Amino acid sequence: MGLGFVVNGVAISAEGTLLGKLGTSAGDALVLTKPLGTGVLFAGHMQLDANGRDIATAVEMMLMSNAVAAELALAHGASACTDVTGFGLSGHLLEMLCGDLGARLELERLPALPGALELLRSDVLSTMHAANKRSAGGSVEAPQLVDEVRLQLLFDPQTSGGLLIAVPAQHASSLCEALRKNGYSSAGVIGEVTNLMPGATLPVEVG
Repeated sequence: MGLGFVVNGVAISAEGTLLGKLGTSAGDALVLTKPLGTGVLFAGHMQLDANGRDIATAVEMMLMSNAVAAELALAHGASACTDVTGFGLSGHLLEMLCGDLGARLELERLPALPGALELLRSDVLSTMHAANKRSAGGSVEAPQLVDEVRLQLLFDPQTSGGLLIAVPAQHASSLCEALRKNGYSSAGVIGEVTNLMPGATLPVEVG
């Protein structure tokens, strides 16, 4: 027995140009529109370890469309954008970086769904977590004293996650304000695009 399906949609464009994953520049701010943690929450749900209220909050977030966020990104001059789904934040961020570009992330700024950090602290992981960490973990440089639990958010696979938007730094505050006014209450700047230092091999630095 097989199953096939087709998804049709309409691309949002600005002056005939699609907003793709590439196009970031050093100095761009990185804005995340939705909190992380759906992977670990539903893994915990399958193990009967997750709080039902936390699952309900996650479902509510998943049902929120990214369409308005995409329109706001275009209106505020975003240079690149991607949705955060199965490869986790780290995997999708790496897709946005090319050439001599890297990124610096502030772990404390990563928004997490209620209950997600508690489950990660209890060593609950999605089945895709390990693969995401193997794939992208070698590209992430973390200081020795980093919060290991929050670090794991980078590799948590998302379902119907938010948008990761690269936007000129001078437009980041106004974009975040507009996102929050339109219901994306967790939207915020989580880091910035950087130039890789000569000889650097790890494009993503966390602190």
